[in-house]
Amino acid sequence: MRGMWLCMALAIALLTAGCKEEPTFDERYAQTQKRIGDKSRELDRNLAQTAPASPSDGSDAPN
Repeated sequence: MRGMWLCMALAIALLTAGCKEEPTFDERYAQTQKRIGDKSRELDRNLAQTAPASPSDGSDAPN
């Protein structure tokens, strides 16, 4: 009998340990907004590194 109660208590503990409160809409929105902003800055950095330098005086412009 004692073993049965121990098993039930263990099962309940395991079931409740796996449950956690899901993030609210505002929390998910903030996380997504941060992730998109981070990705945008990363892409901008990559573009700045790979983009050819354009002349500012226009001396290499075709005629």
